Amino acid sequence: MHAVTPSNQQQVQHPLDQECTAQPIPEMLLTHSTIPTTQQSIPIPAVADLSKFDTWYECNQAITRWYHETDLAMATYMGTPELPSWARFAKHASFNAGEQMRNMTETLQAIDAVLEVGADFKDMLSGTFNKNIGTVFSNLWNSVRQVSHLFMVEGLVRTSLLVALADAGLSEKKLTHMSQMSTLADNSVASNLRLCAYAVLHLPQLVKMLPAVKQELSNLLEVIATGNREIYEFMAPRLTRFLEAHRTGIDYFASSETDHSGRFLAEGLKLYAKARLLAEAAQNNPAQADSLLVERLAIVEKGNVFATFGEQQSRVQPRFAHIEETLRRFAGLAVFESPIGKRTLLSGAPDLNWANLYNRMGMDTTACPTDPALITPESFPGLLPTDHPAFVGTIGELLVTGTRLPEKAYGLKVKPRAVHLPLM
Repeated sequence: MHAVTPSNQQQVQHPLDQECTAQPIPEMLLTHSTIPTTQQSIPIPAVADLSKFDTWYECNQAITRWYHETDLAMATYMGTPELPSWARFAKHASFNAGEQMRNMTETLQAIDAVLEVGADFKDMLSGTFNKNIGTVFSNLWNSVRQVSHLFMVEGLVRTSLLVALADAGLSEKKLTHMSQMSTLADNSVASNLRLCAYAVLHLPQLVKMLPAVKQELSNLLEVIATGNREIYEFMAPRLTRFLEAHRTGIDYFASSETDHSGRFLAEGLKLYAKARLLAEAAQNNPAQADSLLVERLAIVEKGNVFATFGEQQSRVQPRFAHIEETLRRFAGLAVFESPIGKRTLLSGAPDLNWANLYNRMGMDTTACPTDPALITPESFPGLLPTDHPAFVGTIGELLVTGTRLPEKAYGLKVKPRAVHLPLM
């Protein structure tokens, strides 16, 4: 894995900054009047060589772009009405991962600044200080404002800070108050005295909690960056070979997969192939089109679940096992944007743990073996009912609801927005 320690910063634009406002209208998917009468060509994107990139940001950018292009290719392959494949959900997950990693990197920089100023402030109070007092105060309050600003961004950073504030006996209100006081500073003696008094009361608590936050965010950043990359490096070559096999007339399934993720992906791809045949059958048999397309919808949904379960079990779960306690505290707190709108992790049952594969997927733990590696595509126990509390805020909910959305819900609206990202 590449280092994530920032050096200088440069203003760049994230390639896929989108707003997705989705309304579930499944019946729109069953309108067969839009099925084209001619087969479309399928452009196949080249798999990016991630080894040539030096930063997590560049890797994430290339991964998200490839998922976006493959999403379009897979949608064309499966025919119309258009339904999302695994690549569409991966595109949004990768984009979301990039946003979280950017926020974490900026927060780690702000934490380092606060800790440095905290040490200076301690020296000043002990009489061993030899720096410019005005500079220390300026750095202190700039750092507090930055931490406070990042605290307001929903996601893993805010959740980690919320938990750490509670552990340190600080409240969100106190952090906000510190930020507000810093904005009122006018460099006068009276102003600096007020700020000094407030810092004496609360800065030690803030400094005390930040090392734990720094370690937690550093661990999360490594897990997300590595997972983002490993999933891509496993899935991308296989999806590319699948599309190339279709174009050249080769039987992709002639050779069997021995890898656990590969077996589930192969079964998912078989379902995508069947979905394509059903789209063609619906086009050729208008009288049976509705029933054929209802069957097709269920098949694509199952294919998405299979492909996702495989990569989560083999590529993600080993990483999450190392941060299980951190992810346990995030249930019911961490908020993410998704193709089906804003979602809070495990909001229906916050006593569950996102690090648990079955909890994360929205599966009935009583029907699953202790070892997820024992589950095969043939013995897959399925997901919880959609109205079950433990299904809310899970990957399963995203897949089931997202598969049933009309295409327009997934269109990316590229919106220029300048963001500051470190180039390592």
